[in-house]
Amino acid sequence: MEVTIDILVENLILKEELKRFKIMMNELEDTNHHLVSATWRERDLKKQLLKTIEDVSNSKKRIEEQLKGELSMLRIMLQELESTNNHLVSATWRERDLKKELREALNEISKSKQLIEIQNKRIEESINYAERIQRSILTNEENILELFPKSSMVFIPRDKVSGDFPWIHKRGDNIFVSVVDCTGHGVPGALLSLIGHFILKETCNHDIITTPSQLLDHLHEGVKKTLKQEENAESRDGMDVAMCMIDLKENKLQFSGAHRNLILIRNGEIIEYKGDRRPIGGVQYNSSNLFTNFEIELQKGDTIYFYSDGLPDQIGGPEMKKIMNCKVKQILLDNNKYEMDIIKANIFNEFDKWKDKGKQIDDVLLMGIRF
Repeated sequence: MEVTIDILVENLILKEELKRFKIMMNELEDTNHHLVSATWRERDLKKQLLKTIEDVSNSKKRIEEQLKGELSMLRIMLQELESTNNHLVSATWRERDLKKELREALNEISKSKQLIEIQNKRIEESINYAERIQRSILTNEENILELFPKSSMVFIPRDKVSGDFPWIHKRGDNIFVSVVDCTGHGVPGALLSLIGHFILKETCNHDIITTPSQLLDHLHEGVKKTLKQEENAESRDGMDVAMCMIDLKENKLQFSGAHRNLILIRNGEIIEYKGDRRPIGGVQYNSSNLFTNFEIELQKGDTIYFYSDGLPDQIGGPEMKKIMNCKVKQILLDNNKYEMDIIKANIFNEFDKWKDKGKQIDDVLLMGIRF
């Protein structure tokens, strides 16, 4: 009986041990499953970690390369900035030097400007004085109107003093009247105009002078002598002249021209008397060739015109061309029906209209006389 009980007890103990063993086996199996799962998870984590480490390493390399490139660019930019800074520093000093030079130049210009203004004022005062002298000596329109009440004069100097001048002189029953166009204009022309005036005045008082052509011959010799052109063959200064001698008692007119013509308008028609194609002055022309003399019987209502080349040579109009002699003659013919003062005003207007805003190129002188 006791043996049986012991056996039963042992069986119960074995059963309990077996039960615990099974439980332990189950726990071991669960633990093993967890360990296996943890191992695979660990492998995945290691794989992910290795990949992350590789990615980080690659990123590090890329970042290092990028940083190297940016560092290189920064070095280049730094060098450029240093170079630019050096240039700016140099430019700043150069700018200071230039400003100093500019101030000095401006001071010199200011001094020169003041000097030029003083000189210009003196020159202008001298020219104004020369203008007063020239006007006091030369013939004016009032002198012409005293002898020819039906006359007019268009006189437009290019400068204050002129190389063109009218000249009139009465000797007995004869009146010498002329338009003289000296070489050049301004002061040089004005000097020649005084030479021409005094030679004409002195020569005309000689009884040997009986025609305009003789007066031009003597004027030619006088200009050559005064300007010493025999000694200096290159000197070609002189003058173009339209010279008339009018005998109002006999109603006769004589004309002679040096490069200048005479326009006669009679009964609505133009008659042109052409002067010789040579000037007064210069040794290039043979003195034995005397100037041609024309004689004209005047009729009541006749009008004569003679003028310098400043009028036909003026550039202007729609095509910027010279007026030309043909247009001047047409203007004179179209206006000849008017009184002389109206003709004068119309010629002024025609000249201004043609010149418009352009520059006057020469002195202008035109004289008209109606009989």
